[in-house]
Amino acid sequence: MWFSFDGESFETHNTEKEAREYAESAMDDWADTADDGWNENSVHVSYGKITHAVRVERVDITEENVHLVPHGCEGIEEHYLEKIVPDDYRCNICGGVVQFDGTAPKPGMWGGR
Repeated sequence: MWFSFDGESFETHNTEKEAREYAESAMDDWADTADDGWNENSVHVSYGKITHAVRVERVDITEENVHLVPHGCEGIEEHYLEKIVPDDYRCNICGGVVQFDGTAPKPGMWGGR
């Protein structure tokens, strides 16, 4: 999954091409509406791969943590950043993307002695 940000709103896309085209379109729009120089929103245009997500857990209110709940709020939450895509590893020989499952190299195999 990919994202783009046009300076005002966040969009998700299925491919890098879609995200890049959306960002390029936003830059064209900002260029068309700019007076002198750059429109200030154009510096925020970006796109990229979504690699993490936020997991939110509600915290039970107890006598020990009730002081952490701000006035007017119903409770507190813990937020955790979690990786949602595997790490990309590159082959030292061909440069291609490989997967590493933690298995030690075996004699006779690349990397094994």
